[in-house]
Amino acid sequence: MSWWRSGAVGAAKKQKKFAEDEAVPRKYESVALIIGVTGLVGNSLAEILPLSDTPGGPWKVYGVARRPRPSWNDDYPINYIQCDVLDGEDTQAKLSTLTDITHVFYGTWTNRPTEAENCEANGRMLQNVLDALIPNCPNLKHICLQTGRKHYIGPFEAFGKFETQLETPYSEDMPRLNYINFYYTLEDILCKEVGKKEGLTWSVHRPGTIFGFSPYSMMNLVGTLCAYAAICKHEGMVLRFPGRKEAWDGYFDCSDADLIAEHQIWAAVDPHAKNEAFNVNNGDVFKWKHLWKVLAEEFGVVCGEYEEGQRLTFEELMKDKGGVWDEMVRENGLTTTKLEDVGLWWFADVAMGNKCFLDTMNKSKEHGFLGFRNSKKSFISWIHKVKALPFQGYCQIYPSTCCNLPSTVYLTHLFLLDFGAARCFFAPRIHGVSLINGAPNSRNEREVYASNNRVGYSFSSHGRGSSLKPYLFLCLSLASESQFEAIREKLRLAAWVLGAPSVRLMRHMKAASRNSVD
Repeated sequence: MSWWRSGAVGAAKKQKKFAEDEAVPRKYESVALIIGVTGLVGNSLAEILPLSDTPGGPWKVYGVARRPRPSWNDDYPINYIQCDVLDGEDTQAKLSTLTDITHVFYGTWTNRPTEAENCEANGRMLQNVLDALIPNCPNLKHICLQTGRKHYIGPFEAFGKFETQLETPYSEDMPRLNYINFYYTLEDILCKEVGKKEGLTWSVHRPGTIFGFSPYSMMNLVGTLCAYAAICKHEGMVLRFPGRKEAWDGYFDCSDADLIAEHQIWAAVDPHAKNEAFNVNNGDVFKWKHLWKVLAEEFGVVCGEYEEGQRLTFEELMKDKGGVWDEMVRENGLTTTKLEDVGLWWFADVAMGNKCFLDTMNKSKEHGFLGFRNSKKSFISWIHKVKALPFQGYCQIYPSTCCNLPSTVYLTHLFLLDFGAARCFFAPRIHGVSLINGAPNSRNEREVYASNNRVGYSFSSHGRGSSLKPYLFLCLSLASESQFEAIREKLRLAAWVLGAPSVRLMRHMKAASRNSVD
């Protein structure tokens, strides 16, 4: 029974077993191309598709994105292709040679000043991809297109301008709005091009607000809220709610990025889901006033309430905080970023400025998809993922573990990222030194140790820290390439056994004056 029917949705992901890790190489049954692999859902697809028991597999996976491959995406066993699909020549050159593709997962978009420009640019991107693939992929079976709830409420520029609004909950059979919408453009292009190839099928997926992880996404709400809460923590501020009363008290739904990925995989391989459009959400509802308390607890700040009077906005509250963010990056040794890159205030203002929007999942259920998520747990899990964003080139290991390193390997740097304290500790050349990181008067809560080339840390199960999972980051100085490979595999094994999401090392070869990252 497939994992989207069994009630154990996500169980396959928890096992963390990629097809390539098996002792005996397996023949691929399906070959996926993810367009927008560094986006919220693309990142989840890159993690889930290669799992050994993902339906339709074993899967070989290609991933396409405009920018170079980021460190937070490089653990997934996919073939990464840097390509700007807005450029027709670049798309033809890099995608037309992928003749083994069987399934396409299209989830990218670009933003332009007007919806007319959005229709032109986004339509051209999809057309470029289909022009490169459909004539050159003889085994192409299915194309998944991700759009969204704006199918029912219209583009951002038209919010509140329709005389007749569609009534919630939104269902897939509702008529299109009488306004241009690049989602409509994409659907029309898809249906036209799919009709040119016999046996090729399609599906359209319409999530609402997405809870997921991607520092590159233009609609990364969880990451934006984390940046806001971190600044409040740093400055000792109350976590004020910049939103409307309808958002504070009203019912909303959301779409977990992993669930959307599972929904798309289901539609790609299940014969009952072909040539249909589907809503996709977690299957429950929430109020922002409840999740606001969760956000405050996760960052250890005082939770604010809805404030009567003139509405607060994220853009107003955060307009002069760029210098504060730079200070936080320096003090905590974080990867260098700018606040405008991690805090998408305009989008958060849209999300918190809306009235109640709800979709129905009845059509998906009727066609056989029974997956769901607990939205509160989903919110917490993605907050933890954002907090654990690793520094480029370091190794992360879960609590209560350690590794024995050869005597010729030297630990040069160590970082501990603590969820509770939201701090990062740095210690150069720490052989024989123990670092203690705990709450006041509880120095034994977390212990980091590095002595006799044995590195790791312990984690006691008392107090508030018992529900938190810090990460350890190591930088090792190595003597040879082969030694690096041996250490990497040892740490990878330890991490998989304990359920760690990934292993990263930075290697510095003594024989060469360069750093390289795996």
